[in-house]
Amino acid sequence: MSFCEKCGVFKFRAEKHRCPPRWMVWEPQQGEEREDAGIYHAADAESAAEKWADETDNCGDYTILQGEAARVLVAKESDGPLVDPVEIEVTGESVAQYMAKTVSRAAIADEGEKT
Repeated sequence: MSFCEKCGVFKFRAEKHRCPPRWMVWEPQQGEEREDAGIYHAADAESAAEKWADETDNCGDYTILQGEAARVLVAKESDGPLVDPVEIEVTGESVAQYMAKTVSRAAIADEGEKT
């Protein structure tokens, strides 16, 4: 078991693996241009935008997780002319996670005796 050196996907055993396409993602509202794009392996443009958000939003104030949407341009990586970038709005939410564990079974038995 290992991770693909190119795309980072976890591979089981020696199974054959084909990396997903490479996508360019950049945020024009922050002054970024195609040359500033991050490269992400993903199945589609939306998944690439989500990977971009996961990487960039945790570098500071978590503005996307706090409810501020970001608009990015996403295009398949190309050495030639830019191929139809799509504008994608990225949003996020912080999800509460609760955990519980039994501390003592004796407390349960004592509670039952009171009734």
